Amino acid sequence: MRTLSETAFAVVLIGSLCVSDGVGHTNDVFTLLVEAERRIATYTGDTGFTPGPCHEALDLIDRATAGWCPTGYVAVAASRLRASCYERLGNCAQKHLELKKYAEALCGGAKREAGMILKAEAEKELSMGEITEAVLLYRLLEKEYPEALDAQGGRLRIAEMLESDDDLRSAAAEYDRLSREYGRCDLGEDCRLAAVRLMLRARRFEEAADRLQSFRVEYPESRRSEFVLWQIGAVLNACGREKEAREAFAAYATAYPDGQYADEARQMIRREVPK
Repeated sequence: MRTLSETAFAVVLIGSLCVSDGVGHTNDVFTLLVEAERRIATYTGDTGFTPGPCHEALDLIDRATAGWCPTGYVAVAASRLRASCYERLGNCAQKHLELKKYAEALCGGAKREAGMILKAEAEKELSMGEITEAVLLYRLLEKEYPEALDAQGGRLRIAEMLESDDDLRSAAAEYDRLSREYGRCDLGEDCRLAAVRLMLRARRFEEAADRLQSFRVEYPESRRSEFVLWQIGAVLNACGREKEAREAFAAYATAYPDGQYADEARQMIRREVPK
């Protein structure tokens, strides 16, 4: 678990110097938020049915911001501290809600900039091995801040993270979803074949063979046609469907006599098929 307190403490300090709510109790706000930060730092785990340091911290934050609308650095600090509390309490939904408020307060409500802040938070989670957290934040980005995700990389991160966590079935489903959304373009084809690649890693050969054959029908002009035809033969062979595999290798050798896999295809055709 990482601490969120450094940023929160810094912005509270800046807020105490620079922000006034017009009533004159900025120093009281500062004192309460600093005490909330201190309570969070003492949290060591489950406190059973009794209120623990994080619940006390949440109460302090509520007291600090009660009766007025926090703005500027105070709003940033309050949201960041609440996110820190909810992280320790294991409440991901509330944590992400507060991170969303934090990001929007930090950049004055600008959507793209807020999204980029959350994207950086997601990457921090990933760097610490918190893949589930990172995936959830990226899903929030897709829903609330799509402008912060570039088509060539950002939207693929969920699938890539799931794959890195060896959740191959979920990663394949994510690539399938993206392939449907991107449609008939290079990126859509890449996602479709990435799903097949994960099926092969999971040894789901029959399903992969069906997907490859469907791909060839749906994308007859694909620049990946040569590789796909070769892979159909290889996967059918791995399934034990030798006769169909030979037919695929023969089709490859005819279509691509000088292709990258032509020699291997001809060798596979010459192999004796069990009767």
